[in-house]
Amino acid sequence: MKNKAFWRMISDMPPIDWALLAAEQHGYRHTPATIKRFTATKKRNLAIKRKARAKEKPPRPPVRQRLRINSVEVLLGSMETDAWYGRTDIQHLSGLKRGTVATAILRAESLGLLTRTKNPAWERQGGAECEFLYQKTSDAGSTAEQTSECARNELEREN
Repeated sequence: MKNKAFWRMISDMPPIDWALLAAEQHGYRHTPATIKRFTATKKRNLAIKRKARAKEKPPRPPVRQRLRINSVEVLLGSMETDAWYGRTDIQHLSGLKRGTVATAILRAESLGLLTRTKNPAWERQGGAECEFLYQKTSDAGSTAEQTSECARNELEREN
């Protein structure tokens, strides 16, 4: 016997429970009680980690609320009363994104703040010109007042 220490260690161990070992191999661990214990331990460990992270990190500064700007007001503010504009021209003048410009034009048209006509220079295939041209209807008063007044009128029509 070469490794006397090994054999001494094995002789000091309790006898092997072969039934328990077989049950372990067949998945006895996934009983409802053990699953409940596992989830409780996991929740406890996550809570401990969260508390530790909260202590490590400095608190975030409060998020500043962005000023909500009505895109229709921006669009109308960038246009002159007597001029005709294509959709891309309006996009470049106002600085709004393409989708925002499209929805703002539709909204302004429905409120009666823009007029739309077919562009005579438009060609169906490969033309650089826009299909429709838009013109601001009037410059009387503030655009915010016009927008809110037109919105009220639209709501009254719907009801």
